[in-house]
Amino acid sequence: MPARPPAATRRTAVGAALLGLVAVGGCDLDDLDPRSDPAPGSGEPSEPPADADADLVETVVTALSTALAATSAVPPRDRAALRPLARLHRRHLAELGADEPVEGGVASMTAAQVRSREERLQRRLADWSVQAESGELARVLASMSAAVAQQLALPAPRPRGAGGGS
Repeated sequence: MPARPPAATRRTAVGAALLGLVAVGGCDLDDLDPRSDPAPGSGEPSEPPADADADLVETVVTALSTALAATSAVPPRDRAALRPLARLHRRHLAELGADEPVEGGVASMTAAQVRSREERLQRRLADWSVQAESGELARVLASMSAAVAQQLALPAPRPRGAGGGS
């Protein structure tokens, strides 16, 4: 009887999904501005239509800024473990065209509390990707959700001094 190939791990599946989303999505929001499109049936420019996703983008930017601030609200010994998430949130904010957020304003919390908040953020990003009017924005938000999930799937580094030596 031939040997069965090994089953794909969760990390492999999430990584493949993330790569697929990035490859298909392109992660470029410059084409989302509907104000550059002329009004149908008229040769003259008209009042720019309201961007249906502007409020959604503002909501996402606020959530990402809060998540970024939370990565700095942990004790200094635990911050190193959260640096990959902080870098990820900075890249996502830049992708959405947000100014560099001011970190702070979040109460002190543990690394476990931050990871729990990140899990909620990941689910919210997935929900927001479904709510997006623009397909391009939907792909970007889904890609962001997958990237957060990928970071959370990595084993949490052990705090310094937790070596278990005798």
